[in-house]
Amino acid sequence: MDYTTLFNQLKTLPNCCDKKVVFPDSEHVVEWKQFSSPWRLNGGPKNDAMSQISRLLTQNSDNQISENQTFSYPMVFPNENRSFNRAIIMLHGLNERSWQKYWAWAVYLAKTNNVPVILFPISFHMNRAPQSWANARAMLPLLTKAKSLLPFIDNMTTYLNFALSVRLTEEPLRFFTSGHQSALDIVHLTEQLSLGHIAPFEKNTKVDIFAYSIGAFLAQVLLVANPYGLFNDSRFFLFCGGALFEDMQGTSKHILGKSAFARLSSYYLTEFEAEVRRETPLSKFILKDEMGQAFYAMLSANRNREMREMAFEKAADRLYAIGLKQDTVISSIGIQKAIGLRTNRKPRFEELDFPFPYTHEMPFPLASKGVSSSTLNGSFNQIFTKASAFLA
Repeated sequence: MDYTTLFNQLKTLPNCCDKKVVFPDSEHVVEWKQFSSPWRLNGGPKNDAMSQISRLLTQNSDNQISENQTFSYPMVFPNENRSFNRAIIMLHGLNERSWQKYWAWAVYLAKTNNVPVILFPISFHMNRAPQSWANARAMLPLLTKAKSLLPFIDNMTTYLNFALSVRLTEEPLRFFTSGHQSALDIVHLTEQLSLGHIAPFEKNTKVDIFAYSIGAFLAQVLLVANPYGLFNDSRFFLFCGGALFEDMQGTSKHILGKSAFARLSSYYLTEFEAEVRRETPLSKFILKDEMGQAFYAMLSANRNREMREMAFEKAADRLYAIGLKQDTVISSIGIQKAIGLRTNRKPRFEELDFPFPYTHEMPFPLASKGVSSSTLNGSFNQIFTKASAFLA
């Protein structure tokens, strides 16, 4: 499939819409379906300076940000006027605000596998957050103001990652609570699909997952927890993701500022561990909640290791991860470490490389100088041929 042509055809698709869009010169259709999250979150400022910046980001507490509670998610259908008994849920990366790079990914899988692809937004990402968080005109003045008030603002903090950097530095627990909400939302979506409550899906619709970056971490939490046995037969394809949290490096002008990621790492690799060991409401919740236990297992190698390894071994035939050699955010070594088991029954893993400069955030960079479209198309097809075959 010609990735460059496909990307350019689809890049103007809206990020959120209530209307059906028929792709030019094809039978492919995008429909947006409304979703109301049944879950509520808490979260608020912790100190005066942070409070001042947070109030500028939003006047509401987390559970009052309406965009996160009621939103639309897009579904790419290979054709119209028929029902389906399968779906692929596609999960995106951390701090992403646009589906633009994913349209071509979703269309490839929908077309090749003749299966609808549901692009589901993580809590406070994509169209589940105030539009201002992705707006340079809105964020740049706040970033300038924050530099005089907040010591953690560094040269890796940009208008692109400013909102997330502030919110996670202010309250690192948001990484867990928003991820927990996202996981429960996906469980609810999967249940609704299985019950045949979402048109045009039939009852007992089977769900597979294509997950990228932090979406892979979320997918692994779902696999390990496997609530209600919903994912007993699901296949999980992980691309540029799948490492334990301790092996991730989230410092990026597109993801998190350096100090923000350091704060997040300190919390989950040191403070969170101490919290779980104490008799607190949070620790009691983590210890009794299956999703909390699975999240805890994905933080570092020595946490709930048996639970994690048993889940991956059981799902070995249904789990396939691909890492890229030059990825510095989620390394191939980290992915292999996370899913590498002490038994002979291991999930599939590959490390691949492309003959052009790329990054974790942009594995298929169309703007790279000196890179021919045929070379870029070949690398894209290399990944997605494997993905479509595995998810067939």
